[in-house]
Amino acid sequence: MRFSVGLAIVAAVALPGSSTATPVGSCDASDARYAFNAFVSSFNAGKYTDLQTIFAAEPDFMWHAVAPPYGRVAARSFNRATLDAYFRARHGKREVLKLVTFNFASTHERDGALLANFNGTLARKANDLRLERRGFKAALRCSDQHQFIIVSIGTKIA
Repeated sequence: MRFSVGLAIVAAVALPGSSTATPVGSCDASDARYAFNAFVSSFNAGKYTDLQTIFAAEPDFMWHAVAPPYGRVAARSFNRATLDAYFRARHGKREVLKLVTFNFASTHERDGALLANFNGTLARKANDLRLERRGFKAALRCSDQHQFIIVSIGTKIA
């Protein structure tokens, strides 16, 4: 089940004023792609509140990593509290992401919730970064809300 509030968001991602939720048992390729598109759209538009909602809270959050240059690596990638500052800094450089390829890998249960695992290719560009393609991997936790526990954007693909 999906709806639209300005931009595409997985229905279970709790947006202000929303009460619709995707069933707990739904955690397939469509859900994962929809959630990742919501992440990309929110990132590109500088929708910081939506970005905070899209990522799981502690202790479910595992990491959001971006390989250099202008990345988010090491201890910072595991620190949920630094997400907003990173997103704001990259948006200040007019960074945009574009989903190029999407590959659904699997769904499995962990800690009473379903996880969707997927990967693909993104294009990344900013005022301080030439257009480049990068691989990514992600894990979406599908319980009462669909939220990312992992997003990892790798190094440049030749």
